Amino acid sequence: MLVPHPSVVYSTCYGAKAAMESGEKIRVDVRAEPLAKAQEPRDDDVTATLREGLRTVSPCNAYRRLRDLRGKVVFSIDLERLREDGA
Repeated sequence: MLVPHPSVVYSTCYGAKAAMESGEKIRVDVRAEPLAKAQEPRDDDVTATLREGLRTVSPCNAYRRLRDLRGKVVFSIDLERLREDGA
């Protein structure tokens, strides 16, 4: 598989999508091996691979913030009663 040089500038904003959503042009330096491994399963281009990675990271950050709240939030809901209502 041909892997582009990692210092090439890729854009998240191109073609008709540019008119629909604002994108930000970024430059990403990555080593060829991890990029190739990330692209293998679906043979995506670099832009699609980076977008998928960003979609994956975003929820992880949200879950991390929720875990940080563990023990800091007090609920006034009776868990047993809630379980009975759902059954």
